[in-house]
Amino acid sequence: MTYPNNAGYTNESTSKEAAKQIEPVRQSLLSQSLKAIQDTECGLTADQVARVLNKSVLSIRPRVSELFKQGLIYDSGIRQLIGRKRHIVWRKI
Repeated sequence: MTYPNNAGYTNESTSKEAAKQIEPVRQSLLSQSLKAIQDTECGLTADQVARVLNKSVLSIRPRVSELFKQGLIYDSGIRQLIGRKRHIVWRKI
């Protein structure tokens, strides 16, 4: 199976290794991320999901992208300023 049903990677070394390492907990992180987004009326950014779950943004941002690619969440059109960057606010379909 390929992305977004499995962790994606861009090369044959470090990225592929990271994808293999996340796979055992990937489904749990996906479920937790989806629930966090679902449990709020106004939606969450990927960074906010990470904060709610007390997880690294590096493990959550890709899961949020996978949820989007799977059609389980959508871009609300709202952008929230976090630091100096605007982030997408995601909502559950």
